[in-house]
Amino acid sequence: MYDRMSKRKANLLFRVIALLFSAVFALMTLLGGVELTQTGDRIAAREAELRELEDEGASLRVQAACALSLEELEEIALRELGMQRAGPGQILIIHEK
Repeated sequence: MYDRMSKRKANLLFRVIALLFSAVFALMTLLGGVELTQTGDRIAAREAELRELEDEGASLRVQAACALSLEELEEIALRELGMQRAGPGQILIIHEK
């Protein structure tokens, strides 16, 4: 009879331990899934930010390519528009009092 009680207690203890391990494993799996989801969300946000910055960079490269230097502007004014440089007597400097 003592052996039966011992076996029952051992069996019950085994079941309780197995149940605890299962619960801990399930909890760890759940927490891992939550962390994985959060990491995925952070990655998606960074990818969206990267796309925005790439678009902005492309726009700035286009603006830089289209921008004229002062020398280019002067050349267009002189050659294409027929403008001339101002002579010394054509420039007036007005000083405020």
